[in-house]
Amino acid sequence: MKLRLLIIVLVLFVAAGFITAAAETACAAGENITLDYFIQHPNYTLTFWYSDNGSTAEFTTKWNQVAWNKYKKTCYYQDGFQNFFYYLFKNDKLLETKTGWAVPDSEWTDYPVIQGSNVVFKNASPGTSWSNEYLTRDAWGSINREFNSFTYEGIENIEIQGHPLEAAKLSWTRTTIAQQVSPQAEWESISQSSKGEDWYIRGLGLVKRNFLNKEGNITSGFTLKSIWDSSRNRTVPIDEWLPVSIIINGEEQGKGISAGLYNDSLLVLVRATFQKLGRSFTWDQKTKILTVETPDGSITMVEGNNHSKNTSDGSIQVFPAPAKIINGKLMVPVEFIQEVLGVNYRWDKAGRVVELF
Repeated sequence: MKLRLLIIVLVLFVAAGFITAAAETACAAGENITLDYFIQHPNYTLTFWYSDNGSTAEFTTKWNQVAWNKYKKTCYYQDGFQNFFYYLFKNDKLLETKTGWAVPDSEWTDYPVIQGSNVVFKNASPGTSWSNEYLTRDAWGSINREFNSFTYEGIENIEIQGHPLEAAKLSWTRTTIAQQVSPQAEWESISQSSKGEDWYIRGLGLVKRNFLNKEGNITSGFTLKSIWDSSRNRTVPIDEWLPVSIIINGEEQGKGISAGLYNDSLLVLVRATFQKLGRSFTWDQKTKILTVETPDGSITMVEGNNHSKNTSDGSIQVFPAPAKIINGKLMVPVEFIQEVLGVNYRWDKAGRVVELF
């Protein structure tokens, strides 16, 4: 029971952590963290290994899009216990509207936000700090006041199952104050404080968390153990998330800067790739249409679509992945670059290097 209660606290913080930005500062430049890092791919079920003072346990997480702008995250435990979290995507932000937990065939409760806005911070540059405050109320009417502060430290290398992966790191502190205890409550609300550090990988979401004591030493935490892909009915190897290098005209651009794997598809950054190859394009921000002029006519591709269209003859070319805006930048499948620019590419899967020539 003690271990499960500890896991309840740590997983509730996964959802409760990214709240209304009451104060925000930025002090560094570099790769931003965006919603792509927070939202787990809907086809994936992640299994985590949790450790605390010699005790260990496993739990899994699953995201579902319940409406066009609403998401639900559920954490499942080996004894049937569940945590759940509801999110609303609004005005380019992700708002958490409710958290809760349930015991099979027994008690349950939820914690809707009753004052303040619980916003998942969509975009932050390295060095950005923010703090927030809001109120929640459980099913018995008890009210808690939450105070949180965060700092996005930037992208750094971490090790998951022996593989070096690039992840976005956030450090955080949290304080919960029991503001009002209902007479109907089956247990007394407890005020508490905690701090720790999280790592997020784009498309996977939270992959690692350390809880820290006052001296900054690790006391407990959890790490990603495995990824199950329901669409392919198989376990996804961790090494599929290793960073990718791209070489254009013999010049290496750097890992994770201009190319990357997204759901098994190799994508390249449009602007950097076209500039290096000495070609031009136009991008309509309003319609989300990419246009490339070729000797055979204009080739267009709409962000979110996995095909291009030749406007002169109406012909369609289908690709293995859609054009996608990631971290605020337009990326397209490497096959699109090959088709419209007439270049060849070589993919070294073992070395994680794609070469355009």
